[in-house]
Amino acid sequence: MGRMKTGLIVGFAAGYYFGTKAGRERYEQIQGWLRDIRDSKPYEKAQAAVELGIERVKQQAEPLVGADSGSPNGGSR
Repeated sequence: MGRMKTGLIVGFAAGYYFGTKAGRERYEQIQGWLRDIRDSKPYEKAQAAVELGIERVKQQAEPLVGADSGSPNGGSR
């Protein structure tokens, strides 16, 4: 457990160091790339496919979990 915490702290510190070294200009460049990706047609198609898949799973799971699955107690109390 201690080794995991140490590794997490070292990883965070290294990321912080290299992130601050890259600076704001690099951050803005990466943000621009992400914005371009989110505005692209393939991304929109993939997002629509994932949302459709989630809806289908919900529809298939509904009879298995019962109609009262939206309650905080899961309908079991």
